[in-house]
Amino acid sequence: MESGKNASFSPTNYVKEFNASMENDLGTPGAVHALQELARGILEAAKDRRDVKEAQDMLRKYSLVFGLTLGSETPEERVVEGWNAKKR
Repeated sequence: MESGKNASFSPTNYVKEFNASMENDLGTPGAVHALQELARGILEAAKDRRDVKEAQDMLRKYSLVFGLTLGSETPEERVVEGWNAKKR
């Protein structure tokens, strides 16, 4: 693992774990665990003043698989349409 205040935090291992879990008959618990660990890693790396931009981007990207829009002010339009369709 990279250390030091100038080293960036790499999401590579977490992304590999996520992909392996999802390819294993949609192993959702493993994929969620990988995202949780990635989020924890980002927080720890940020405390050490490491560059976490790439890791944050990957967390946002892979969270979309579960419909999570991290850092978004509003839900996606398709989600709102789905909610409205269910209310009818």
